[in-house]
Amino acid sequence: MRYQPTLYELPEQVGDMPAGTLICAGNAIPTNLSQTSIDLYKSTDHGRTWTFLSTVDHGGAADLGLSSNGPVWEPSLLTINHQLVCYYSDQKVKPQTIDHRTSSDGIHWSDEKEDANIGGMPVVAQMANGKYIMSYEGYRSITNNDPNQATGITTWVKYSDNGLDWDATNPGTKIAGTKGSPYVTVLNDGTIVLNSTAENIYVNKDNGNGAWTSVDTPMGGGYSRSLAALPNNQILIVCGGPMGATPYKTDGNTVIKTNSDRTLTSMVYDLPAQYHRATVQFANQPTSLAAGKTANFTVKLSDGSAADFDITTDDAQDVTVEKQADGSYQLKVNSNFVGQKDVTVTATKKDDASFSANFKVSITGQAAPTPDNNNSTNTGTTGTITTPSSSSQATTTEPSTTQPTTTSQPAATKKFKQFKVYAKTGIRVYKGVDFKHVVKSYAKHSRTNAKTFIITGKAYSKNGALRYKTAAGYITANSKYVAKLYYQTAPKKVTVLAKAGTYEYTKPTFSKANRSTHLKKRNNC
Repeated sequence: MRYQPTLYELPEQVGDMPAGTLICAGNAIPTNLSQTSIDLYKSTDHGRTWTFLSTVDHGGAADLGLSSNGPVWEPSLLTINHQLVCYYSDQKVKPQTIDHRTSSDGIHWSDEKEDANIGGMPVVAQMANGKYIMSYEGYRSITNNDPNQATGITTWVKYSDNGLDWDATNPGTKIAGTKGSPYVTVLNDGTIVLNSTAENIYVNKDNGNGAWTSVDTPMGGGYSRSLAALPNNQILIVCGGPMGATPYKTDGNTVIKTNSDRTLTSMVYDLPAQYHRATVQFANQPTSLAAGKTANFTVKLSDGSAADFDITTDDAQDVTVEKQADGSYQLKVNSNFVGQKDVTVTATKKDDASFSANFKVSITGQAAPTPDNNNSTNTGTTGTITTPSSSSQATTTEPSTTQPTTTSQPAATKKFKQFKVYAKTGIRVYKGVDFKHVVKSYAKHSRTNAKTFIITGKAYSKNGALRYKTAAGYITANSKYVAKLYYQTAPKKVTVLAKAGTYEYTKPTFSKANRSTHLKKRNNC
């Protein structure tokens, strides 16, 4: 493969390729540059050996000047909905566009779908809010759409809810005036970092909304300059080739603009703290709270910007939260609560669920004294039973002076009680709790036809957001997006919404044999 290498590690199994499989994509081009081909190779031993996997698409000669039978360029890979997605530049029958194809096994590929009607070199990443950002070379300032007018190339970004539908006619937003290398990556804290051929990078902390900030780096600019996010929020910058090198075939002759310095360089870069995405922070949150007691806490964003939050708990029956006049939140434990358990309190930014964090509070409550008829006496201390010790001498008539033995009753470990929720909006199921990889997406439906899930457990993301576990993966627990499927309290009146109506039943088992009365739609009962 001659040009445009990209290396990708599968985050989950695709077809018979397990998670961790390495895929190398590039452009296979013969010496005379007469044709182009986006080929994939795979490695299952960490890159030691490679085997051919498949060809995504074929194109004509490696010549930018062709308006038909032109080349295919610049593959970029991602996994969405258990499918491998290959984005690439396409110049086969029209001015250069951006397309993608999908594959459920890495071998057989779907028909191409257009993502941008004029542009090249796409790179796609998933943002903290679950949506996707594409960076690419835009040609909208080129006279008469002539791709030979290289001075018109600039760096653009556009967005998609699912990574597969981009609205090809929407150009998005121009970010940088320099051409080439429009790499984009998202750090673990949600900060988006964008690259171009220059020595600076562009940073956005709000899922692509608002301004992009230019940040200078010690790494010089270059024709091929890529970014990769490291787990600790550092950035790996790799730069190859001088500025302006264009190894393309033009007018039948191979012309390569050269420079004496063809060195490959790299560095690990720490983005200054002020450019990182804000985090949700608590103050004065309690670590423990007794039944009937209250405690106040505050929540804010670490950068000091104003924000409204939805505050929820994973036990609305025993713990409630109310906002106070001074902006703080009051946490209260039900006075009737008995036992001991940990409850999670979650704060989620109202206009952006990707800003979320939580803390845990241990709640305790004691039961009233219970008499023991088995020669035991109650000491008057709630939740504790005392038993006097007996004398070792059978003839002893005096009462024992030995102190009673105290036995604390441990709190029982509760098995998770499954329940059902329904999706109030469109919703996605993710493979892991950090919402990196989408398993499946569901569109928004009416209340009666909404997607429902059986919740089999609860978990928390790295930033502390509560997630619901389902058989297929994890979903958000934010009340803006999901709600309990069944009534949690007995309503005085309900309205039938289903077109076919519903039935009343004589028993909790909803079998035909237990049906009693049919209720029509809009019937109040």
